[in-house]
Amino acid sequence: MVMYCDICGAKIENGEDVNECPECLCPFENVDESSPIKEFKSKIPDGNVVKSISTDESFMNAMVELYQNKPVEYQLKIQQMKTQLYQQKQAEKNNNIINQPHCPTCNSDNLRKISTTSKVMNTAMWGLLGTRRNKTYHCNNCGYEW
Repeated sequence: MVMYCDICGAKIENGEDVNECPECLCPFENVDESSPIKEFKSKIPDGNVVKSISTDESFMNAMVELYQNKPVEYQLKIQQMKTQLYQQKQAEKNNNIINQPHCPTCNSDNLRKISTTSKVMNTAMWGLLGTRRNKTYHCNNCGYEW
């Protein structure tokens, strides 16, 4: 039976008899049926993409059937899944960036928070001319405070 390596995507002609991928040499894990993680080989190309969406056995069987009966539609589904996974990764990456403050001048994230003690000292020293009492952050790259 033809199988595909989920790691590198290599086509394996005698997939049921092989214990490791002939291309990337990754060992195929024999995992019990109750585990959500299956072997590193599947009956379809890009099985790793399908498994990253869902490890449900019926979903995998439906994708195998789709690959065998309607290969063009299968390729479209795989492309949609890849796009969805890419967008999820980008959204996670953007959430990490958005939640972190940046300097409005140089866009650096090398910042320190201006302490209350520093604000009080600045106001005591300069009075109403002190500039730090309304500031929160100091950029360690360009020195800008806001």
